[in-house]
Amino acid sequence: MNSMKHTSRLIKTVTDVLTCQTKRTVTSKSFNTRNVTGVAAQSRTRTTLVQEKDAEQRSLAQAAYYDEGLRMLHEHQRTSPSLNDLEDNYGPEMYAKNCENFIGTVKVPTGLVSIKVNGKHANGIYTVPMATTEGALVASYNRGTKVINEAGGANVAFIRQRIIRAPVFEFNTVEEATMFQEFYEQPDTFVLIKSIAEKTTRHGKLHKVQCNVHGTTVHTRMSYSSGDASGQNMVTFASEPVCKWLHANAPVTPTAWYIDCGHSLDKRSGTANFLDGRGAYVTGEVVLPRGLIEKRMHTSVEIIQQLNWHQIDNIFAGSQALNCQAANALAAIFIATGQDPACVAESHLSFTQFKKTTEGDLQMICTIPSLMIGTIGGGTSLPSQKTCLDIIGTHGIGTMPTFAEVIMGVVMGGELSLISAMGAQHFAYAHKKHARGPTASS
Repeated sequence: MNSMKHTSRLIKTVTDVLTCQTKRTVTSKSFNTRNVTGVAAQSRTRTTLVQEKDAEQRSLAQAAYYDEGLRMLHEHQRTSPSLNDLEDNYGPEMYAKNCENFIGTVKVPTGLVSIKVNGKHANGIYTVPMATTEGALVASYNRGTKVINEAGGANVAFIRQRIIRAPVFEFNTVEEATMFQEFYEQPDTFVLIKSIAEKTTRHGKLHKVQCNVHGTTVHTRMSYSSGDASGQNMVTFASEPVCKWLHANAPVTPTAWYIDCGHSLDKRSGTANFLDGRGAYVTGEVVLPRGLIEKRMHTSVEIIQQLNWHQIDNIFAGSQALNCQAANALAAIFIATGQDPACVAESHLSFTQFKKTTEGDLQMICTIPSLMIGTIGGGTSLPSQKTCLDIIGTHGIGTMPTFAEVIMGVVMGGELSLISAMGAQHFAYAHKKHARGPTASS
């Protein structure tokens, strides 16, 4: 549209100039204004036809994407959610526990991808909503997951769940701090504080405690599981009475204590999240036949393997993760399903590896050690978000491990799609095709 306006202004300027020249001269060499206007009109017509053709093609593509989304929804959905809830026409009372100073809700475009998962908990084809304003993102994931599906599906496994709270205790001397550390790490102390913590929750379990002494300060880590909830509030409520008990019963009394310090890496990325976990630890792999890579992704096993080697540039740049675009899938799925979007900060810490098999095919391996998700509590029960979880079939008790494995499969689809686009030199073209062009408001 901007291009059309610019062309029209240019044509008008040329016409005006030539018209003025015609008025200033009566010689046989003067411009024929009528001819110039005719040329301008022809140019305007050609521009309009090109734009109309482009708009028609874009409209057809959008209609095809919409039809594909509906097909996925009806073919693979595991429940029958009411899509009316996606309109979110509710009053402030619906969101009283989720948002203060409420003024309304924001609509985010939501698309679907389908992924075949062969997991310990998830088995079959799952339809997954992704909420995003980034053009080409859903198309990219859809392309990658289709190829994984053709290869037999993503083989994934939920390993464990851990959620950390990290209280800090202050003392007057190093001697006092080490006395507290020795008491805190005794097996008998663990039995007591485990009992105190687990009295506050039906689903939370305390699995491990550890600490580090920094002079007169003791930094602790309390490692819980939280069932189907993401568990951040759960472990806060469980850790507070433990801190009060330690303050009252330790052989040396802290001068101060605080419920959390930086050791929890709450909404932050860090090595400890990979070593100890924070959220769900999930991993997966798939072998993609060479012919499938060449036919569908328009690149080769060798080029993908070489590009994967260049992921070491992430380390040179200071990143703690080695992946292509895991954060894209996580943000889109988190927003659609009522997760805490800020937890993408720790959840994106993932590692993707591509290697050539002895048969010449491509094996992709991906691990997310700190996937902060839940299928109950928080925003997961809001109407739109619950509907999106229902589309996947992962809302409610007992579904968090399934949800984690499904997310793993989608992430793998995106990793394959992006690195293949880079290898085929299609990355820029795809974004021009899907993310550029006139919008309804332009």
